[in-house]
Amino acid sequence: AAKAMVRRAELHERLGEPERALRDRQQAAIVRAGEPPCRVVAEIRGELIEIADVRPSEEHVRFVFARNRLALRRCTTAVEAGVAAGQSGDLEGALASFERAAELDRFDPWPSYHAGMTLLHLRRYREALDSFDVTEDIAPGWYHVRADRWLSECLVKGAIDDAMFERIRGLVDGAPTPERALTEARRALAQKELGLLRLLAGNALRRLGRAADAETEYRRGLAIAEEPDVKTRLLTTLGGHVAERGEKERLLLQASELRGNLVAAAMATVMLRAA
Repeated sequence: AAKAMVRRAELHERLGEPERALRDRQQAAIVRAGEPPCRVVAEIRGELIEIADVRPSEEHVRFVFARNRLALRRCTTAVEAGVAAGQSGDLEGALASFERAAELDRFDPWPSYHAGMTLLHLRRYREALDSFDVTEDIAPGWYHVRADRWLSECLVKGAIDDAMFERIRGLVDGAPTPERALTEARRALAQKELGLLRLLAGNALRRLGRAADAETEYRRGLAIAEEPDVKTRLLTTLGGHVAERGEKERLLLQASELRGNLVAAAMATVMLRAA
């Protein structure tokens, strides 16, 4: 793979495309050094670029996950069938599809991740926790696996109950209006102080144009953040809000170094260059 990237770099050089050639050579170096199983890269105008190479002034950046293995079509098809079954309400059928997908490719993190979410909805919390552990082992930091694992652990320990879980999932996955999201988040906060709920309340306030109130929520959430995924998101979001340069740099640097949530950490890294 590294040799192919070098050959592609040489082609770009002959075509007078030095920036593309440089990125190919950098990618070849990553592969030679041992490409991590899971990392975040930037997609800019359809091209994937390493975070270290993103210009601070670049617009329309999308952060995406990159794996060190190609997805197997049969596994992907089984995952898609599981997602469709879950959306139709057939959770047991969805779980069976995800288990079949895991058998087809034990290195793909999607089957165990989706299985974990399905098991949460089936209230099989211990099994969900184990499934998220598999995901973290295959692809450390895959999407929100760390926050979802923490949520599973809270349910196993009885730190939160079924009703709280359903309320949180409704806020995360239900796409409520900002007014509804704020109401639900505050009702949940009246029962349990969670950094995740403060993040969700802050996001709702931001969508409502109440920036100062949103910042207050983010600060409250950061003071009690329970695990690194949510803490990284709070640091990055708050770092993007504050005006004072010193505090902005401190918050973004903490998010970049913590890397509890890989996308938020990548965003913080890029934002820090422009701070």
